[in-house]
Amino acid sequence: MCKKLRELVEEERKEAKQEGVKIGEERGEKRGILKGKIETLMKILIKRFTNENLEWIKDCNEEQIEKIEDNIHLDMSYHQFYQLVHS
Repeated sequence: MCKKLRELVEEERKEAKQEGVKIGEERGEKRGILKGKIETLMKILIKRFTNENLEWIKDCNEEQIEKIEDNIHLDMSYHQFYQLVHS
């Protein structure tokens, strides 16, 4: 009985570890995609707002990144753009 119980516990540990690895890979992939989006958006915005500090973009959440993507081509000042992203 103890041997069977140990085997079940060990099997559960292996499954939990595999699930943890899978979750970690998914999170890593999601972070990598977000980082790639940020880098691309920064390249575009650096050309548009040449004299502005855009480091804040690196700290944007997904909702803010989406706002940047949706509004990057609108004709507005840097201040207006910043306010839009942070609203």
